[in-house]
Amino acid sequence: MSKNNNTNDEQVEGLRKRIATLEHALAATDVHFTVHDRQGRFLYVNPRGLAAQNLRLEDVEGKSWRELGFPEEAGIPFDKQVEQVFTEEVTVRTETEFPTKDGPRIFENVLQPAYDNTGTVVALVATRQDITNIRAVEEALRKSNAQLQETNRQLKAEIEKRAQIEAALEQLATTDSLTNLHNRRHFFELAEQELARTKRYQLHFSLLLIDLDNFKAVNDNLGHLYGDRVLRVIAKCISQNSRDVDIPGRYGGDEFVILLPETHPPFAQVFSERLCQLARTQLAELEEMKVPVTLSIGIANFSYEADITFDTLLDRADQSLYEAKRAGKDQVVVWQDE
Repeated sequence: MSKNNNTNDEQVEGLRKRIATLEHALAATDVHFTVHDRQGRFLYVNPRGLAAQNLRLEDVEGKSWRELGFPEEAGIPFDKQVEQVFTEEVTVRTETEFPTKDGPRIFENVLQPAYDNTGTVVALVATRQDITNIRAVEEALRKSNAQLQETNRQLKAEIEKRAQIEAALEQLATTDSLTNLHNRRHFFELAEQELARTKRYQLHFSLLLIDLDNFKAVNDNLGHLYGDRVLRVIAKCISQNSRDVDIPGRYGGDEFVILLPETHPPFAQVFSERLCQLARTQLAELEEMKVPVTLSIGIANFSYEADITFDTLLDRADQSLYEAKRAGKDQVVVWQDE
């Protein structure tokens, strides 16, 4: 036998003795611990590893994975990993499914070089830990998380659907269906809120009451459907020319109402006259519009100093509207305190 072979045998034997000193600790662990030479042959297997394969140490010592009848697909990667550990002196980590007496199990493998006292790689030490249950739990958690995400998605969709329904119901409860302006009830709710805000912050606002001139003739001559069309045109004029803070509403029939926060009568009058002009232009463009429909507008102003109710203010706007009608229609009249 050559000197090199004797040296190698001595190194392996020395490694066996070092392993023997760890026998008690290795026997108590769940980790499968094996030692291999450069050809991948088993030099040692701890009791846990032997029990998993239902083997004895003398059955595996000096034998390769092929000689022990392990599947080809399990052994080929191991050959390459052995060569990598010995050649590159690196730690290799893998995860594989491996046959055991209890059936296929998933193992986490760590392959490391074992050195002698001179720093020469003399063997490969492999630890294999059964992580089948861990992976099963992880898979269960993944499925549970996926199910939870799906449940959350469904809940979110349901919440959005309910929000849409609630918004639609709110729309029905607060909006006039024909003109899409605030309905009478909701307008008065908003007006009372604005009245309180105006008093609190010592402000003012203007109230416009609007009536369509000759609208009855439209219904009588062209029908109520055409009359509805006219009302929608006027509502559109009001919406497009109102600020976000303004509160436009359908007062009833062919009457509209607009509350203009923080607006003095002169500015309210300019707004009203512009609205009258726009209505004349828009209505003139309607087909078959043979009746001259115009707007009459009455304006009343509220200041925080005034000790009046909103009903009183509305009555003043109504009286101003009456004066606009009596003056020839298509007029804007502002309430004047006596």
